[in-house]
Amino acid sequence: MEFEGEGTTGPVVKSWYADGYFWWPPYKDLDKLLKSVRTMEAPQPERGWTRHRARILHESASFQNVANNWKKASYTSDINSAPEIAGKRIH
Repeated sequence: MEFEGEGTTGPVVKSWYADGYFWWPPYKDLDKLLKSVRTMEAPQPERGWTRHRARILHESASFQNVANNWKKASYTSDINSAPEIAGKRIH
């Protein structure tokens, strides 16, 4: 998904998304973030999870596909095209 108004992307679990908003975990460590997606951790607002407006870029039942597409989306605005910008910030 893409954070609306920020142009940054991130992987989320479908259950984190509803009505144009999604929950985002407070983890700064990439491995911890990906683990929360892989294990489909339940959102915990009392532990610092925040809600954000979002746009879905890609859906997949495969964690590996999500992880790969997230990496690709961090370099291009269209995950079906070639990379445009090296080093685009990942939220």
